[in-house]
Amino acid sequence: MKKYKIYTQGKDKIVAVKDGFSYPALFIPPIWAFVQRMWIWGLLLTVFYIGRYSFFIIYSKNYLFLNEVFSLVTVSISLLFGFKGNEWIEKKLIHKGFFLVSQVEAINNEQAVNQYNWKLYNENSLED
Repeated sequence: MKKYKIYTQGKDKIVAVKDGFSYPALFIPPIWAFVQRMWIWGLLLTVFYIGRYSFFIIYSKNYLFLNEVFSLVTVSISLLFGFKGNEWIEKKLIHKGFFLVSQVEAINNEQAVNQYNWKLYNENSLED
């Protein structure tokens, strides 16, 4: 079970964000950024990766050291996104007006939202 933070903006908008490391952000940072609607990060990463691979294809035999440097930068970027990705999603939600309302343990995002809704349903049932 993983820990999820539940953010809401009114009763209809509920979002669960996994607490901790983001494996999708680690393995495919540009696509992850686009999926999370972080357009500038996605565009910058795409340009960087295309430039890196273009450089590698054209100049790989002449500048082996630079290829090593680009590889190190690529791994560093992936690790940064893996460790900070979910935190950045939380900051984006707070900027959009969402509030942290609960923390739950669940298998995935959908189950975390369902657990929160069930908790709300039970609390409202007891009040009636």
